[in-house]
Amino acid sequence: MRLRVAMLLALTGLISACGQEAVAPVPTAGTPERLSEWHLVMRAGSRLVLNGQSLQYDLNTPLFTDYAQKLRTVWLPEGTTASVTDDGVIEFPVGTVITKTFYYPERDGVLVAAAPRRGVVPDLDAVRLIETRLLVRRAGGWEALPYVWDEKGEDARLSVAGDIQRVTLDHDGEVTGFSYVVPTQAECSSCHAWDHSSGEMRPIGPKLRHVSNIDEWVAAGILPPVERGDVRRTTDWPPDPTTSVEAVARSYLDINCGHCHSPIGPADTSGLFLHFDETSLRRLGACKQPVAAGRGSGGRLVSIAPGSPEDSIMHFRMQSTDPGEMMPEIGRSLVHEEGVAVIDAWIRSMRGECVASI
Repeated sequence: MRLRVAMLLALTGLISACGQEAVAPVPTAGTPERLSEWHLVMRAGSRLVLNGQSLQYDLNTPLFTDYAQKLRTVWLPEGTTASVTDDGVIEFPVGTVITKTFYYPERDGVLVAAAPRRGVVPDLDAVRLIETRLLVRRAGGWEALPYVWDEKGEDARLSVAGDIQRVTLDHDGEVTGFSYVVPTQAECSSCHAWDHSSGEMRPIGPKLRHVSNIDEWVAAGILPPVERGDVRRTTDWPPDPTTSVEAVARSYLDINCGHCHSPIGPADTSGLFLHFDETSLRRLGACKQPVAAGRGSGGRLVSIAPGSPEDSIMHFRMQSTDPGEMMPEIGRSLVHEEGVAVIDAWIRSMRGECVASI
């Protein structure tokens, strides 16, 4: 017993202000009440410390969450690897834990909206931690676990009921107060239920087309060498001015909407399919009348009116913050102005005219 305690203390002593160090093992069973008990994302002084066997990763185009910055990691049990399907979906082994920590730069008590920062482990003296979401690959499938950080940012506790925090955000000099909503465990599960009929959950971001540092995954042994010649990649965000507006818009819709709006997603009955592999402009929304949008249509007749964002349901729902109108339905409280601008530019670039059905 004494030897075991001594070894644990020795491992704990390895934690420093560095971004990534060897730490105690990740639990293989149970659901810890505190995030620190997972030994994956912990506070050490003014830095976050990541498990030495985790790999930090980023997405080309990240899913929008009220301008929050995100620190993503993936951890696989020792001796295991993931695989890739023919369509570029990464299949993870049982025991995999994916973490996503949400935080904001903070200045004088005000949170600051900024462009996503890649490969950064934040200095905790300059940011406010909000939440960390875990996806754990159990034998029976994926489990979503939301953890909410305390006010001092010392640790996060499991909160299956989610949380609501009133915050003040500075976005390009415009300061506004809003309610940041941490989703409930059920809401996490509904968003990640990629197959509407079976309810099976999967990670949204970690796919071959999304992950920006796949070569590091291969080098770390998380993935075997993969052929990516036939896999289209989503575009970087913020978008490069030289990239086509269609490529940027399709990438944005794929990560933010495509997991739901697909032939097997929760929005399968809508007939509006926004995943990356869709090729029909009609199914992407051009001149498509809604199946059942209710007041979510905003009085517009079609999802996309070519050349006219203001007459398009897609524009209306993206720029709304009314829970009965907005899209996505959960995951944001603010309008993503830059995202709306990209989709509007794509709609304006479309040619053609919708003919009313008789």
